[in-house]
Amino acid sequence: FFFKQKTAYEISTRDWSSDVCSSDLFRIRAVAVGNVGNVLIGSAQFLLSSFIPLFVQGVRGEGAAATGLLLTAQGSAWSLAAMFGGRFYVALGFRRAAMVGSGVIATGIAGTTLGASFDAPTWAIAATMAFTGLGLGTCSTAFLYAPQVSVPWNRRGAVTSSTQFARNMAGAVFVALGGGWLNARLFAAATASGVPSAEAGPLISRLISVSERASIDPTIASSLGATLGPGLLAILTGLSTLAAATFVMMAIFALDVVPVEAAPVHVAPAD
Repeated sequence: FFFKQKTAYEISTRDWSSDVCSSDLFRIRAVAVGNVGNVLIGSAQFLLSSFIPLFVQGVRGEGAAATGLLLTAQGSAWSLAAMFGGRFYVALGFRRAAMVGSGVIATGIAGTTLGASFDAPTWAIAATMAFTGLGLGTCSTAFLYAPQVSVPWNRRGAVTSSTQFARNMAGAVFVALGGGWLNARLFAAATASGVPSAEAGPLISRLISVSERASIDPTIASSLGATLGPGLLAILTGLSTLAAATFVMMAIFALDVVPVEAAPVHVAPAD
């Protein structure tokens, strides 16, 4: 009881305006839009790196080499585009850089989803992953730099941390939600096929292993595969929808940023 009363007192009497990352920062359009963009970047980064390997090995039956090819294509393109992201931002401004980057991401993810739906060759899916990486590298700089320059120097640390928090938290939350939903569907499919509940978990793990998948009963493997494939496509479709919605938001809300001048630094004269 004392702890509850003490907590209530602290909340009611605290001066929230002095917080490091107070809510008024998100009333600045560039900060709010930049954080929305980082939600897309984190979601794409975490969801693709988590579920594309599962699709390649669990649905297509390919090995780690194919998975590595897809993820390497995205990561290499991201790094290459990030090398020129700053110049791209300076040349186009925040609004156009954000629109181009999010549009490329949306197109790349849609292409990956379509390639997975129609069983496209691995190299074709790798090309769409690389295209997604180009978009991530293009706009990641814009979604970081625009919020930073829209606030005074003494608040840039808080704004920078908010963008990284948005990216990592969005990725973690969406992977947890997608993984939990997919695992529940696979567990239900396994038990419906007559697999005891205690054996369903290890069986699902064997499904995504190329070397152990052949040891699963063909009927059960077919039932699980029929659940895993559509489930992963549903997750990719949801990510495509998020990317398209982010592009629309960038087109409507993103504006070019006028940098806030940094406060001058006064150096005391030497004695």
